[in-house]
Amino acid sequence: LIKPYELAKIVESLVNKQNKTLIKVDPYKTSQVEYGTKYEEKHELRETNKDGKRIYVSAYTGKEVDRDYNAALNIKEWGLHPEKHVKLRDYPKLNAGNLVEII
Repeated sequence: LIKPYELAKIVESLVNKQNKTLIKVDPYKTSQVEYGTKYEEKHELRETNKDGKRIYVSAYTGKEVDRDYNAALNIKEWGLHPEKHVKLRDYPKLNAGNLVEII
């Protein structure tokens, strides 16, 4: 098993070698906010579907949501548009630029 900070260093190294841009996004509530909405709910980590994916049923839309895919969509959206990051709602004194690091 590899630790998250070790993986981050490997990814950063690969990005630098390929002369690409890496955008790091503050992970605050990435899986708790339903993508495309401002709806936020804490979910049980142990819920899975028949394929073993971590899911939850949205109390907002009633749909089954893949927790990890939802988080990935939020990370992408908030990385490209940090002003939409949910953390700004919870901590209005923050600056959007503080939530994204470009390497």
